[in-house]
Amino acid sequence: MKLMFLLLVTTILVSCSCNPIKYKSDLGFMNSAQANSLEYFVRVNDSPCKDMDGKMGLCAKRIESNKALNFSMEAREYGYEFSLSCTKAINSDFTISIEKGKPYSFIIVPEKFLDVRSFTCIGEIVPNDRDQQISAKWYVRVVIFDGKYVEREAIYKTTKRKKDWLIFGKHARYVYINGKRFKKRTGIEIKGEGPFFGYSESERMRFNYYGY
Repeated sequence: MKLMFLLLVTTILVSCSCNPIKYKSDLGFMNSAQANSLEYFVRVNDSPCKDMDGKMGLCAKRIESNKALNFSMEAREYGYEFSLSCTKAINSDFTISIEKGKPYSFIIVPEKFLDVRSFTCIGEIVPNDRDQQISAKWYVRVVIFDGKYVEREAIYKTTKRKKDWLIFGKHARYVYINGKRFKKRTGIEIKGEGPFFGYSESERMRFNYYGY
């Protein structure tokens, strides 16, 4: 009897330790898709899709015209129906059922967006483990740039002759750092720990950034 009591107490303690606060259903609240709040987690070419406020589910992606796009979603504790709806010109819409516990990914190949400069895709997830009809969505805007375009080198911090520098690169025609402006300076001496915020502009209006 005493052993059974101890087992019961242990079970209760273990159960309590899993939930620091009591679980409560949010049935009755507006669901995220219904509210047009894009919140579902998706990765685009391995990077989480998030907006300028750090919220997941809404993002923009720049991609070279000769590179593919990979969208991936993590496994869920339920099966669901997934629907993709993209700009008509890239002809990539589909609907598929995903099993419980299975991650899912798909690719949009460069041949799909040869004739467009940008497109959007919306993914909608409808779970099959809830009685009410609900869904969640993610939204990605894709901007395509020429695969032959050469981007600027990254700005980096280095130490030379016992001085700390931010190196903006050999093409830095205009340099901006912490509110100060310089012309044709490939590197700027910095002092202290910062923070430092800077960028440079080349003759051909190619840019690089640091610290933002």
